[in-house]
Amino acid sequence: MKRIYYFPGCTYLRFKSEDFSVRNALKVLGFELIDVPQWTCCGALYPPTSNLVTGWAFSFRNLLNASRRGIKEILTTCPFCYRNLALVNKITREKRETCSALNELVEGEYTGDVEVLHLLQLLNDPRVLKSIEENVKRDVNIKVVPFYGCALLRPSEIAIDSPERPVLMEKILKAARYEVLDFYPTKIECCGNYLPITGHKNFVRRIYRILNHANRLGAQAIVTICTLCHYNLDAYQDEIQSTFKDFNKIPILHLGQVLSLAFGLPIDVCHFSDHKVNPYHYLKEVIK
Repeated sequence: MKRIYYFPGCTYLRFKSEDFSVRNALKVLGFELIDVPQWTCCGALYPPTSNLVTGWAFSFRNLLNASRRGIKEILTTCPFCYRNLALVNKITREKRETCSALNELVEGEYTGDVEVLHLLQLLNDPRVLKSIEENVKRDVNIKVVPFYGCALLRPSEIAIDSPERPVLMEKILKAARYEVLDFYPTKIECCGNYLPITGHKNFVRRIYRILNHANRLGAQAIVTICTLCHYNLDAYQDEIQSTFKDFNKIPILHLGQVLSLAFGLPIDVCHFSDHKVNPYHYLKEVIK
């Protein structure tokens, strides 16, 4: 069992359906996740300018904390955590004045020596993809579409894949024997982020377009990697159905859940009851 230091981020405390399924799926693949000791929030939304030193302090402090403990690589599943940590590494390595200011602010010295790895990058190692194929125990015979959102693909200098034509999730889903439909260009759209707070009507229309495209393609589930995307696509389907009479609900699955199902793990690993749209009600015939 290979031990990997894990930066879970704040959302794992509330969304067990994602965290629990990821941890269990990775165990099947031979990885044990060890939480980085004393991790804190990454700062969530990154600041609009790299000169806003205090905005980067949260992620900088987490990387410094890992470095002090001799940790050379950390894994995260949250796109916001990945983006913030990766951007701070880039700033640390390329902007000496900002790095000096951050070192002074957090009272330490960090030089960018901790590599940040996202779950999609880990799973796309050829050896891991092969292991996914070898560990499929349950044929979940459904059609799915991947939804990347925007945080992993923008800004382009720290994107884990092509900002316009990402394929990492498709490779993983196909290795797990899912039928993957072409969801371009919707798969790279923003889910609306925090728009439901400031522009709710526009947000509902945006989510409807994303979900309706998946329905028109004949998808039986949408697969996400982002907690915020997962929540936004899942939580408002009752409201969308009351607004758009032609709309049919569709389950939203996290990538960890998709892998857990394919690996034949118990259904309760996925915590489907935490969803607003319970996937089990729609998929029970194919995930027995």
